Amino acid sequence: MTHQWLNVIHLIAGMVWLGGLLLMAVVVVACSLGKNSGDNALIGYVRRWSRSVTSPAMLILWACGIAMIVSHGGGIPLWLIIKILVLIFLSGLHGMLSASLRRLAGGEAARSNPMVRHAPYIILVAAALVVILAKMGHFLG
Repeated sequence: MTHQWLNVIHLIAGMVWLGGLLLMAVVVVACSLGKNSGDNALIGYVRRWSRSVTSPAMLILWACGIAMIVSHGGGIPLWLIIKILVLIFLSGLHGMLSASLRRLAGGEAARSNPMVRHAPYIILVAAALVVILAKMGHFLG
């Protein structure tokens, strides 16, 4: 597969992953704010979507990204290292949101974790940072 096709798949997977991640974050925060544990049908749907679409998109994103790094050869520039660190952070946040959804589905109250509580905003800022870093990479060569 050519580098260009890997990049296209990487971008599509990134959009799907970030969209699903944002959906997870908004539902967790909304259900955590309510007095009940939230709408079980909604939580169940988001959990199924995450398992069948969001999580596979994250794996595809990582696989294509690693394949592009390997196929490009040479050293890894600073902008890419920072981008990878942001994506590692978002992957961890994905795990935290999955755990929160699992707890909500089980009838437990979501833990009051500031990172999860502010996850929608964190995801938007991190996504913007990833785009800026990737654009910097194109300018810097």
